[in-house]
Amino acid sequence: MSESGFDRGTELIYGKYLLMNTRALLPSQINLPDDIPLLVQETYRPDGLAMPQALCDEYEEAKSLHESHIAKKQTKAMNFQISDPYKGLGDLVGWLDSSITEDPSGKRGEATVRDTYDSIEVLVIQRCSMGFYKIPWGTKFRNVKIPYDVPPEPGLAKAIAECSIQLPHELCWDMDKTIKELEKISLHELRAWQQSSWLKGELFLVLDDKNSADLCGYCLQYDELYGLLSNKIEEGDLNAGKRI
Repeated sequence: MSESGFDRGTELIYGKYLLMNTRALLPSQINLPDDIPLLVQETYRPDGLAMPQALCDEYEEAKSLHESHIAKKQTKAMNFQISDPYKGLGDLVGWLDSSITEDPSGKRGEATVRDTYDSIEVLVIQRCSMGFYKIPWGTKFRNVKIPYDVPPEPGLAKAIAECSIQLPHELCWDMDKTIKELEKISLHELRAWQQSSWLKGELFLVLDDKNSADLCGYCLQYDELYGLLSNKIEEGDLNAGKRI
């Protein structure tokens, strides 16, 4: 429990300000569903509520943190907002390309505007001495070499697109750095794959023949049972794989 008497996990998700509002507004009896709309409106009212004197300082601090959190969300969303319509537009070609130079893969915008913790989704593939392959689980397209200089045929591209995974949170703290590293191979060495409707705009995590890869100071290991595991690479670690 937190100092305010709220469950720590609940406070982390909803924030102290909304929980204090909820606690202050909830009556001893409630009529469902009739009372819900008004309770929700009052809980989220922008000017806040009148609190007992003993809670005023704590409430004002919580309210300030809530307002700051909302302002950051609005700023993040506005950075990737499409432009307003205007009469001279002519057609819709290029309407969504305002941030293309700053976000060539589109993943910065995708990860930023979600109303949740920042995350990066990648497609996992494997590179061995003979070339690129789908990760070696399942029977479909197993051991089928994937050409890098032309887009994969639709069935194979769909199978690759199904191998998606979210990177660990520690690789999302410096999101731009991580995406830039992934774009080096996704938009250059595998540039032809962007012509596939299944793979366009995707980032690829390329594993070696031991199902591991180094990315931004972390050694990533993909396990069929446990998923993607990560360990920070310490200076002088000779066991680290090839950096991507």
